[in-house]
Amino acid sequence: MKHLMKSLGLAGLIVAALALPAKAQQQTVKLCIPTSPTACANVTASNPLPVSGSFSATLSGFAPATTGTPIAVTTGGVTGTLPAGTVVVATNVGTTNAAYCKLGASATTSDQYIAPNGGWFAFTVGASTQLTCITSTSTTTVNMVGGSGLATGTGGGGGSGGGGGGAVTMASGAVASGAYSSGSIASGAFASGSIASGAFASGSVSSGAYASGSLASGAVVDLTNLSTPITPATATATKGIMLGGQYNSTQATFTNGQQGSVQLSARGAVMVNPGAEAFNVANAGTFAVQAAQSGTWNVGTVTTVSTVTSLSQFAGNAINLGAGAVGTGTLRITQASDSPEIAVLGAQADSVCGSATGTCSLAALVKYLNNAAISATPAGTNLIGDVNLRQGGTALSATNPSFFRPTDATNPVVFDPCQVVAKTSITGTQTTGTQIITGSASKKTYICSFMIRAAAAEVWNIIAGTGSVCATGSSAVIGSTTAANGISEAANGGQTYGNGMATVFAATAVNADNLCLTQSGTSRLTWQLTYVQL
Repeated sequence: MKHLMKSLGLAGLIVAALALPAKAQQQTVKLCIPTSPTACANVTASNPLPVSGSFSATLSGFAPATTGTPIAVTTGGVTGTLPAGTVVVATNVGTTNAAYCKLGASATTSDQYIAPNGGWFAFTVGASTQLTCITSTSTTTVNMVGGSGLATGTGGGGGSGGGGGGAVTMASGAVASGAYSSGSIASGAFASGSIASGAFASGSVSSGAYASGSLASGAVVDLTNLSTPITPATATATKGIMLGGQYNSTQATFTNGQQGSVQLSARGAVMVNPGAEAFNVANAGTFAVQAAQSGTWNVGTVTTVSTVTSLSQFAGNAINLGAGAVGTGTLRITQASDSPEIAVLGAQADSVCGSATGTCSLAALVKYLNNAAISATPAGTNLIGDVNLRQGGTALSATNPSFFRPTDATNPVVFDPCQVVAKTSITGTQTTGTQIITGSASKKTYICSFMIRAAAAEVWNIIAGTGSVCATGSSAVIGSTTAANGISEAANGGQTYGNGMATVFAATAVNADNLCLTQSGTSRLTWQLTYVQL
């Protein structure tokens, strides 16, 4: 009260001062706000003068006036020119990706978020002339409309009612008792698959959350009012439950306390005893013999039969064990006289075969061979045996003599190819590389002797190969495949190799290769050689 009286007194002094007659010189009066009985603070923006009363204002809604060029937004950011107006509404008309926008020439994904599928934001332009938008992934399109007034409506984006259309997680107890009143959930409210597995956690729906009658007929299946069992090959009952099972190509293995679904075969049949398990009869004692069964039983393949107590028929015929000494439980097998095996083997009464190559039964042939073995050796000069050596498939003769290989009684001596077959002698002269021997199919060439003379200084080589002057697949026989790197001869110089009795050079890299004499210059070379091909 004391402070109130002081404040009223101060206000009275101010009013009295205002009521005094004005003097010749103008006076300045400042308002202040008492902060203590002896102090008064000036009125400022941070210390405003308290004013009480009623205020009213008229705000008009957004009036679009101009349309800007749509911004094709990318992850790199795209800048567009603002349409005319004090307020610009930017709308993300893309259906998938969000846009991040800011007034000016740049933007980042930390700026104003505008949801896809119709999300929008109203920018108060001020002095700005540009709007820049960016996406965090892929692209979208932002439309711009300029105008004035307060933008109203829905922010939209991602689904109806401004929602995102995604999954919703409710905390424990979020659905209170009586939350769903009678009739609040219509028939068909929950579409097939709309409620995911585990959507309702244990205890998430309180007792009484669904009031009596809140679930309309058909909203969920009424498990307390099922139809009668379904007759096979008839229409499915409207309130029946179809029981199913599971097919596994590999049999499942369970341990104590585990559960599993009904097992089906590959054709959908219920497997009462799936997999490799067998029905084990644990109790001992004598089991009653069932009455005789009749009809045809298709047992299929029987892998093992341990004991057959009584078997009276086979293929519908009585089993004949026959006579003679046989093991207990052994069936006697009688071979029919007209079987093919008997015809080939023959019978004891078959006559002796006329010759060792005659057509007769095996019994008749054995008789023939037996007679020949016990017969006396004929008198005279008949040969008991004749051994004729053959070489290369042809009998030995003067024109096909026997090859032999000398030995020291421990190691065989291998003959040189130049000692095995007849040699061929050739001679030639040249001033450039020349093919001197033509290869023979599947054979290699062996030079048994070689003589060469050079009219002037020259370098020469012998190479093997194919093509022109053995240039294809070349290999060195003596010297090098490079002409200048071979055997050097002075003017009128030369070489002599071998006497024809053994190999001096051999083209053994590839069968059928030709031999060529190459030279680095154009001097005259004269040569003579002998060779074999083997």
